Amino acid sequence: MTRDLPDAAARRDLHLVLGEAVLRFELEPTLALDQFVAALEDGIVMPLLRADILVRVGELAREAGRVELARRSYRTFLADFPRAPRRLMIREALDALTDGSA
Repeated sequence: MTRDLPDAAARRDLHLVLGEAVLRFELEPTLALDQFVAALEDGIVMPLLRADILVRVGELAREAGRVELARRSYRTFLADFPRAPRRLMIREALDALTDGSA
């Protein structure tokens, strides 16, 4: 469905809406995860939104047992947002994944 949209911004926005809808209607969280990952791939340029989606992907991936995806999302957040207030929380989540205790 979304691959039929020629514009990356339209695809990104649709992925974001679909991901939010999945969570709002309490459907399978991995469906939301896939939508948010696709939105990131299509390019989120607004910094606050990008930060939020990276954190959300990390959390959803961790809950789904997709540890490598969670690590990658958390590392990207830390690299892209060096002054973000959530850095400590993200660093602790990443450390927990690295230690294997999550």
